[in-house]
Amino acid sequence: MEVILVDTRHAGNIGSTARVMKNFGFVRLTLVNPTPRAHMEAIKMGVGAEDIIENARIVNSLQVAIEPVVFTYAVSRRVRRLRKEVFNLTSIAQKIVEPGEPVGLVFGSEKFGLSNDDLRICDNIVSIPTSDRHPSLNLAQSVAIVLFELTREDFDISRPRGRYERKPVTMGEKDLLFENMVDTLQLARFFDRPNPERTITHLKDILNRAGLSEKDTRILLGMFKQIKRKILEENERGPS
Repeated sequence: MEVILVDTRHAGNIGSTARVMKNFGFVRLTLVNPTPRAHMEAIKMGVGAEDIIENARIVNSLQVAIEPVVFTYAVSRRVRRLRKEVFNLTSIAQKIVEPGEPVGLVFGSEKFGLSNDDLRICDNIVSIPTSDRHPSLNLAQSVAIVLFELTREDFDISRPRGRYERKPVTMGEKDLLFENMVDTLQLARFFDRPNPERTITHLKDILNRAGLSEKDTRILLGMFKQIKRKILEENERGPS
């Protein structure tokens, strides 16, 4: 399980998040474009969780952050009109993949949360129910609530589970398949229609919902590469 913080502006929130992670037994933290010179303030607020801060992965985009994970849940207070499944927080523990397989929990910045672009590249959205009068939560509070839901009712993240018969595909492998799909469909003139960008976005959503295994992805990738090769060969030969 990996906690991913996007565009965190206050270093103290990084430290507080690390401390919350330590409370619930989580250790993997990724920071996307954190505020400069955040280290010392984060250490100050993350008492007892210095190792999580020291070992945090720092990257420059959410796309890079999620490449090693299998599935991503974006935690967002506001649910926009996107083709994403929205999970009730209390049911997330039953939906999430087994421990040992990399899953990303994505949290946005303190002021703006996650952008629409961020939400689009995540698989699903988790919404924390709050009062309409004062809906905003502190970043570390949001992380604590989500991690608590994942660990309560004997959901022990350190307990070994049975291995998957189907090895899940990482986001990076899924992106490679999607790029080849789009390239092949462009060669086949599939996108010669109104609003091709909307069609491409819809295809990405379908792929994210498909729950592909590593083997599924390998077969589909080989299939699209072969189709693309045949189209290019036909184009080189020209009309008979």
